[in-house]
Amino acid sequence: MTPPNTLLLLAADARERLEAAAAFLEKHSSAEPLILAPTRGAADDLLREALVLGGGDGYFGVSRATLPQAAAEIAAGELARQGLSPVSGLALEALAARAVDLCRGNLTYLGPVEDTPGLPRALLRTLSELRGAGVSREMLQACGSCGADLASLLGCFEGQLAEASLCDPPAMYRIATGIAAGSRLGGRPLLALDLVPATAAEEELLVALVAASPAVLAVAPLGEEEAEACWTRLLGGEAERRPSLGPGRLARLRRHLFEPAEIAPLQGADLEGVAQTQGYRPGLYAFRPSGAQEGGATEPDGPRGLEENTPSSNGHPGEGRGPVPSPPFFDEPQIAEPDQTFELFAAPGEGREAVEIARRILEIGRAGGGFNQVAVGLREPDLYWPLIEEALGRAGVPAFFTQGSRRPDPAGRERVLAVLAELRPMAEVGP
Repeated sequence: MTPPNTLLLLAADARERLEAAAAFLEKHSSAEPLILAPTRGAADDLLREALVLGGGDGYFGVSRATLPQAAAEIAAGELARQGLSPVSGLALEALAARAVDLCRGNLTYLGPVEDTPGLPRALLRTLSELRGAGVSREMLQACGSCGADLASLLGCFEGQLAEASLCDPPAMYRIATGIAAGSRLGGRPLLALDLVPATAAEEELLVALVAASPAVLAVAPLGEEEAEACWTRLLGGEAERRPSLGPGRLARLRRHLFEPAEIAPLQGADLEGVAQTQGYRPGLYAFRPSGAQEGGATEPDGPRGLEENTPSSNGHPGEGRGPVPSPPFFDEPQIAEPDQTFELFAAPGEGREAVEIARRILEIGRAGGGFNQVAVGLREPDLYWPLIEEALGRAGVPAFFTQGSRRPDPAGRERVLAVLAELRPMAEVGP
């Protein structure tokens, strides 16, 4: 059952999403809300930003987790009671390899590739998706030779899990779903940040958490169709949409690039039929002229009629016999003065691109901006990371780099040891 106090917010501006999240946390701070995000770092950053925006003294008891972390915490006690151990990663790949070995010689569709080294890893991904979607061996048996092979491999894989008393992520999600309402994380106000479940098992856990929660706020960027479809299904009702209405280049970019189009072009047979009956070519689109009306007519002081600019049945403009229906129109883009909210530049190589990034960060600093308010997102970290690090170092810009888990800085360890050495005499004297 969906709680009555629910909201799905789709906003193009990240600041609006953060402000809504801060207001939600401030309103439900006494109930120890739960924040779910794709990564733990994203949940931590959201809480810090909400604290800054809210202006409060702090929040106590706020839990932050990813969906797998929440499932593991909820299911931990039940797994211990059943004598099961959670397993993932390389151990599951070893079980998949063992399943292939047990079925060797009995595979039909996968027989030609049963000896290839990449099969266990690919098989593990397939079996995890099947188990996450709740597909049984009986269902696979009805899918031809490929389904029969997968059914045999799934049976061997599940037998290995049962024999070793192991619990893979799909099974953990289902255990957590059954006890989520009465768990430590159940019954709390729920704040979901850009969260989309990848499998049916993950969605079932979200359904259980939402049903047990007194209030739910889900925020996502406007135009994220997958997130909108998922949370509309979970919460019911319509989403609140907040398009980017502000001035400037960045607002126009959000408005026209990341938001869904209001007018869909004709496609396929519909487009061919319109082209044959109404006299314009497939793929022809135009902006509505200033002063033009929906039916194609123009106001007296507007541009001339469409007879000169619309093609006739032979496809040449200006040769039609009288006005023809106009092609699909898009509103004419507004011309605005350039500003500094968005800039697009190109560089001759990755090294020069890193230098240009460092130069623009220095310009932000000279204009009064803080380096701690600047972020650089890298699409290919392995390629750009050393170049960005060198460029920022040469420019004298302090930077923090993160990608997954990082080993501690040796200098930081030495500082901690120095502090402990200073505290040791105080501990030895005692009261």
